[in-house]
Amino acid sequence: MRVEAEQLETKGVAAQQTGQIEQIGQIEQIVQTQLDAYNSKDVAAWLATYADDAAQYSLEGEIIARDKAQMAANMVSRFAEPDLHATLLSRHSYDNVVIDHERVTRNFPEGPGTIEMLCIYLIEQGLIARASFKLFNKRLTPR
Repeated sequence: MRVEAEQLETKGVAAQQTGQIEQIGQIEQIVQTQLDAYNSKDVAAWLATYADDAAQYSLEGEIIARDKAQMAANMVSRFAEPDLHATLLSRHSYDNVVIDHERVTRNFPEGPGTIEMLCIYLIEQGLIARASFKLFNKRLTPR
């Protein structure tokens, strides 16, 4: 009886872990879809990964975009940069949160370069509900 109880408990834990892995795979997929759309400079596909009432913030709490209309306006100008490309350096997922560390190649006003970003995405009902960003390590490409 004790062995059977332990086996059932082990199967229950395994099933729970499998469910958690599937959930993590699903939340990571929406963030990956968003990253792919960003690198393709596809505004419509990028916006489709965000909830209708989603917002974007700096990690310090400053509002970057209150709604999808502001996000679209921000991305149209960003996607006009000829060298724009984000490279995923690492990704971690916890419950319904995905944290990406990226290096983004940009065309800054002072010249081309890279900047690193810490991107924290809150996923609700299969879409990004909130995104927060921290920018650091800006480097201009030597001329």
